[in-house]
Amino acid sequence: MRETLLAALAEGLAKMQLMVPAHQQQQLVDYVTLLARWNKVHNLTAVKAPVDMISRHVLDSLSISSFIQGPTLLDVGAGAGLPGIPLAITHPELSVTLVDSVHKKTQFMAISAASIGLENVHVVHGRVEAMDESKRFSMVTARAFSRVETLCTLTQGLIEPGGQVLAMIGRQLNHEQLESLQRLNGYTAPQFHKLCVPGEQGERNLVTLQCCEA
Repeated sequence: MRETLLAALAEGLAKMQLMVPAHQQQQLVDYVTLLARWNKVHNLTAVKAPVDMISRHVLDSLSISSFIQGPTLLDVGAGAGLPGIPLAITHPELSVTLVDSVHKKTQFMAISAASIGLENVHVVHGRVEAMDESKRFSMVTARAFSRVETLCTLTQGLIEPGGQVLAMIGRQLNHEQLESLQRLNGYTAPQFHKLCVPGEQGERNLVTLQCCEA
């Protein structure tokens, strides 16, 4: 199974034109193996097959790699550690904080990071709105958060001036959602980017906003 996962990962990375060293590919497969094992008991993700986790979770997370600009990243509602853990593996210079309010998820993330040897990952159990605003991040991300404007509002006090929100979504925003996002105070106009994830048929997009709070 491990060789199958490594082959699927290598094929996907090649199609995305992402250069990932062999030892990092091994770590990504280690993460998927742990996730599949835990998922049998704790139901962390609806994706059951490890090979499907490569495309739907790992490659999907890495689809925003080119937008990583800055030393610190906060992953809100990280769940099983997505996209934070794959990004922490492929960007070892990046300090990644993962926050989630569900204990079994933060427990899995902490154990995964320790098992893989990720010293650049910090796990927080709690709600993002309760986090200490004395520490700010250069980037905030979330994968399939309920509403992009809610993510921006909840994390505005946690983003450095000039920092970015990287909101991963499925379908593009409708007219009402777009208007609501454009009315946000403290952010530049949203930018939209289509993401390409090999093996995934569903639409994937990224919304980026820059925080201009003084």
